[in-house]
Amino acid sequence: MDGYQAEFAEFDTAAGVARSAAEQVAGVDLKGSMTQAKAGMPGSISEQSMGRLADSWLYARVSWEQSAVGYADGLGISKRSYQNNEQAAAADFGGHGR
Repeated sequence: MDGYQAEFAEFDTAAGVARSAAEQVAGVDLKGSMTQAKAGMPGSISEQSMGRLADSWLYARVSWEQSAVGYADGLGISKRSYQNNEQAAAADFGGHGR
């Protein structure tokens, strides 16, 4: 093995998949589902637990969504960094490279 070659299209594909997943998850109303279930158990011990669980699920969903978008952003930054490094290396070695 005499080096590496970054596959720039793969960065874009992976970032697109991560963004798509974040968009899909954003539309899921976990808290609303738990609120409906909670309404079906008035006065029960489970009713109190479902309220806390609904809040936890909402926080977890939003956190996951933000992480997925951050991951996609990081892939874009990495791609640009690899491209810049390859361009600099090509210039250093007389224009050979991508």
